[in-house]
Amino acid sequence: MIKIDVSKNSKNTVIAMLSSAIELDSCAEIWIKEKGEAIKTNERKLKQENIGDVLKRIGIPCHLLGYHYIQDAVRISISDPMKFSKFATIVYGDVASKNKTSSTRVERAIRHAIDVAFKCGDIDEIYKLFGSSYSKNRGKPTNKEFIATLTELIKEGDMEDEY
Repeated sequence: MIKIDVSKNSKNTVIAMLSSAIELDSCAEIWIKEKGEAIKTNERKLKQENIGDVLKRIGIPCHLLGYHYIQDAVRISISDPMKFSKFATIVYGDVASKNKTSSTRVERAIRHAIDVAFKCGDIDEIYKLFGSSYSKNRGKPTNKEFIATLTELIKEGDMEDEY
């Protein structure tokens, strides 16, 4: 994401920056924000779209059901943090009802996707993202730890800075 503070640059400088970004095909969208206007909803939507990219980077293939269930669980956790306190009942239940399956199947599919990532995935990427919540001695995180970590990274915006 490129952020240009218009108040610190001249009009011609801003136009030149935008022109070069468009010519280099380095941007998909340009958002123009007026003074005092908040764009948090747009930023949050953009960050949620990056969940799939992160899952692929750490080694969870997109053909696994758990890949899609993790995305749903992270979106639920971001949109309503209070639901996360009763993760097993509420979040699994919401993901299950959205996908017309059972909570047990959702839990198992997420656990399987995490297993695949931690057995066959990119350990360097996993360590970069999960840091202290992952160690080779301790093994993989629980479903709740995994989704909580992803949720926090995305809410804080750390994903956009690195990718």
